[in-house]
Amino acid sequence: MFMKRIYSGYIFFLFFSVLIIYGQTSISLYPLNTELVVRAGKNKKDAFFIKNDGLDSIQIQVKLKSWYLKKDGTPVFPESEEYPFSCKEWITFEASEINLSPGERKPIHYIASVPKGTLPGHYWAAFSFEPILNKEHGKEVDSMIIRRKIMASVFVKVGNIKPTGRIIDIFAHKEEGQTEIGILIQNNSKAHFYSSGKLEIMNEQGKKVMEQELSGELILPESERQVKVDLEEDLASGKYLVKCEIALQSRKTLKFQKSIIIE
Repeated sequence: MFMKRIYSGYIFFLFFSVLIIYGQTSISLYPLNTELVVRAGKNKKDAFFIKNDGLDSIQIQVKLKSWYLKKDGTPVFPESEEYPFSCKEWITFEASEINLSPGERKPIHYIASVPKGTLPGHYWAAFSFEPILNKEHGKEVDSMIIRRKIMASVFVKVGNIKPTGRIIDIFAHKEEGQTEIGILIQNNSKAHFYSSGKLEIMNEQGKKVMEQELSGELILPESERQVKVDLEEDLASGKYLVKCEIALQSRKTLKFQKSIIIE
């Protein structure tokens, strides 16, 4: 029997991969994302909690990885350690392998130590939790098993830095009756922010035909991100004015408007 189930108490934005192991295996991880405020030259302790909710014992391998997001939001894990915002080398943790009995819950304690002289900004890394497949009753576990990772991110904020950015463009795409709005957002600071805000759409007569909240997609420092918004209602063919507002944590609001044509 194959069974999959992964959850977290909350998710800021990120990615979590499917974990499928032979047998009735179910893993929970909390939290999936953590933000720490640490001064340069100081450190802070924290922990993730991983639990075996399944019926079989499981062994998990823990690793640290650097990562960033492509423009479309796809996570990338570079082999090189030269990624400028990676804090992988700052983090130390206790156990690289964890054994969990059915129902057992364990903490993964770690310390984030920020080097002296680190410039103000937001830095990040990811913990990778991956099953180790062992021999069972003298036989190899079924070769058809799929094995993937659960990822949990750590953000380290150094210094008092506020995010800045701009909305570069808005465009529309319609396929199979569904209208999709794309928003190209640029972050030109060393602090991340989220695309929390709203869209307003007016017809040619200036009447508002739709207002929709934006989900909080992560916009990493010194990067561009294309956020896609599936409209809750379809738009008929015609010309529209789209207004977009994104509220930053610095209490500034990014504003942009553009006329689009729906064919």
